[in-house]
Amino acid sequence: MAPTGPGERAIHLPWFWPDAASFQAFASHPDSIQWSLIRSDPGLLLFLFARYLEPSDGAPTRLGEEELRAAAAMLTDSTSPWTDWAAPSLIAIGRTAAAAAHFAELLARTVTGVDPARAWTGAWLAYAGWIAIGTTDPQAVADWQALSTTAPDPLAAQSRCWGLTRAEIAWGLAAEWPLPDWAQFLLARFDASPSEAWQNGADRRLHALVQTAVVLAEQTETRLYVADEFDLSAALAELRLRTPDLDRIREAYADQVDLDNWLDRPWADPRGVPGLAERLTWAADRMSDSAVEEPETVRVDVYAERVQAAKLAAVAEFAAGASHEINNPLAVISGHSQYLLKSETDPGRREALQSIVRQTRRIHAVLSELMYFARPPVPRPEVVDLIRLAREAAANVAPLAAERNVEVEWSGLPGPVWIKADPKQLSIAISALIRNAVEAALPGGWVRLSPAFRADRLEVVVEDNGPGLDDRSRDHLFDPFYSGRTAGRGRGLGLSAAWRLAKEHGGEVRHVPAPGGPTRFVLDLPAAIVAAAAQRMSA
Repeated sequence: MAPTGPGERAIHLPWFWPDAASFQAFASHPDSIQWSLIRSDPGLLLFLFARYLEPSDGAPTRLGEEELRAAAAMLTDSTSPWTDWAAPSLIAIGRTAAAAAHFAELLARTVTGVDPARAWTGAWLAYAGWIAIGTTDPQAVADWQALSTTAPDPLAAQSRCWGLTRAEIAWGLAAEWPLPDWAQFLLARFDASPSEAWQNGADRRLHALVQTAVVLAEQTETRLYVADEFDLSAALAELRLRTPDLDRIREAYADQVDLDNWLDRPWADPRGVPGLAERLTWAADRMSDSAVEEPETVRVDVYAERVQAAKLAAVAEFAAGASHEINNPLAVISGHSQYLLKSETDPGRREALQSIVRQTRRIHAVLSELMYFARPPVPRPEVVDLIRLAREAAANVAPLAAERNVEVEWSGLPGPVWIKADPKQLSIAISALIRNAVEAALPGGWVRLSPAFRADRLEVVVEDNGPGLDDRSRDHLFDPFYSGRTAGRGRGLGLSAAWRLAKEHGGEVRHVPAPGGPTRFVLDLPAAIVAAAAQRMSA
């Protein structure tokens, strides 16, 4: 059935179109899309997130062949409306959303534990319902503006004009758009408190920060009543912000942000650029050709390693595609179940809907782990202590070790070892190796961690006293979903994710046979990350 009202049409908007300049950058230099371009184009921002390419303000985003072909395919869609940010229906919405993004970025650089790029993105997601209405039905925005001046309840006026409220439109978009967990929850439940965000597996501090940014933006620009949908005091309590802190953020915004200058740029529909689809396809073909080119001479002693790397690369590409295809219907199921749950009063039906939501989150967790193997985010290096990361990783696995009666031992370097690396990704890799060892160790057995320096590298050695690997397991060590244990006892993603994250840092994960000795895995990291940390600390 075709959508009948403005709200229904907005829910079925497949995307916000990236600007023509963004797609031209795709075709020209797909391996280096800069954050300055991404942050200036909300459509580009969502295009990347929908493909699990989370941008960073510290490193360029690299596109693959799949993203280039997806962009070329988008240009054949002649029916989806163009999001013209200069249109009268979108000027006030765009200014308020942009103000919220700037406030969110300033807040993220003030408080701890929130990534500025995510904060920027979250602010645009907070206004996605408004942007969708302004894109699909500009007259509906004007109708609401006329009614809201006299209506006692402007939120109810949205439902009268559009058939749905902004929040309900956002629910629908969250169900339709493939997004990471934190982004999907922020879009669907922006009214939730930080504690509710945490209970649903989302980022509570990010949620609170974006809510605070929205309040500041609507005090500065146009009041769109998004700030009326939640309790600001809970957000401020989560961030431990007081009135003087908000005053300083307002002052920084007034000094640093010029929205007129930021928004005063030409916006162009990429479908109107002659030959752009062909250029994108040509760039994808070049990338595909370079991926299959092989040198004429192959050293025999690295042949097995090259075959293994090629196999894992192929599996990763398949995994990325499968995850994307599964996530789309999964998001629809989850979104509609949560939407029905809001108004359901029958206990039996509520329990059934809650069960659906729980299982979709479980599937999404598997897909998120799989994407960490297939398409890990670009590393965000910081100067961190490797020993502290390893000890924290061991502590994370301690409950499992206690349950299995396995002792986790520590030997090697006693003091801090400063490296420049992505702490989250390395923590995931080390935790995966320890968890794998604990699950393989015999009851009453042990697992040993031994960080050590070598001439050209830094090692984290993880050993266990388990029965070791048979030939079949050795051949499939880093394959996702392969597990030598009984079906249902783990997803088999730990070693594959550890291997991929190590590769992102210029290292690797190796199995080192020790005949008659323990089972041994080694995380190798290049010595350059130690030198980079030393250089950073001395600067």
